[in-house]
Amino acid sequence: MYLLENHYFVEEKEFEKTLKTIQDNDDKLLQFTILTHGDCNFRCKYCYEKFENITMSKETEDTIIDFARKQLDSGKFDNFSVNWFGGEPLLGYKTIQRLSAAFRDLCQQRGIVYGASITTNGYLLNLKVFHSLVVDNQVKSFQITIDGDEESHDSQRILKNENQTYKRIIDYLKKMLETDLDFECRVRFNISKENYQNVINFLYKDGQLFRPDSRFSFAYHTVGDWRKGDRTNNYCIKLLDYDAGFELAERAINEGFTVRSHEWRLNNAFTCYANRVNHYMFNVRGIIQSCTVALYNKENIFGNINIGFIDDTKLKK
Repeated sequence: MYLLENHYFVEEKEFEKTLKTIQDNDDKLLQFTILTHGDCNFRCKYCYEKFENITMSKETEDTIIDFARKQLDSGKFDNFSVNWFGGEPLLGYKTIQRLSAAFRDLCQQRGIVYGASITTNGYLLNLKVFHSLVVDNQVKSFQITIDGDEESHDSQRILKNENQTYKRIIDYLKKMLETDLDFECRVRFNISKENYQNVINFLYKDGQLFRPDSRFSFAYHTVGDWRKGDRTNNYCIKLLDYDAGFELAERAINEGFTVRSHEWRLNNAFTCYANRVNHYMFNVRGIIQSCTVALYNKENIFGNINIGFIDDTKLKK
């Protein structure tokens, strides 16, 4: 029943119709993912990234703006979407502000719809920054990870100096709840053997804060072997041998929470941003890549914005 109600089964030809609609929309969408900073203030146990304390230069910012201008002048696009990523993107908050202002101007001048999202750990997302992102920088979609209750979260998602993070993030989320701003926030849970029960416990504790507010939704993802990044003290994590996301999503739905895991999975199964011809990912040095997970794979690199080089052959694969 759960699978039927949440559209895991599709009627005849619905698959083809859905795929065509997504592809048609993609053709008119220009999409950037921008890594604003090379470092992160967290050292999560399962993180695959390697970090360096480097900000995006003004020259790289200007070159990205010029590239966006040329793309938007082509007349192919009705929409321009930017996802702010990292590292921790809020370490590069000034880059977000400068590029957002330029992108909004470009779109306004051309009658193109602009929107932005951010994937952040939430530790720097105080009310002032949150308000500015939504109102001034057109960031309407947030993804923030909470790995269960306080005990498990502060085991899996710690600061670089090994201090705890849960209470501060929950406090900032409460302040977001208290606003009347137009936004959506996906609270993501990364599920391991260690925190499976803690993720369930969260629903009946602090999770109750979010149930009445449709701006907040939950998404459940089982931790995989994402390779070792800059973990401290040889942290390791015990992996589940099955995908627990579906059963935890079902439990949350039955408890009255908004869950968008199935929508996210359906969309990305067909149109992972790395496969979109009109998607470009820029790292902090201006290297053009396709995927935020395969950051250190040479096959993931197809250009350098600072020297104006793009390998179109790789891009179209």
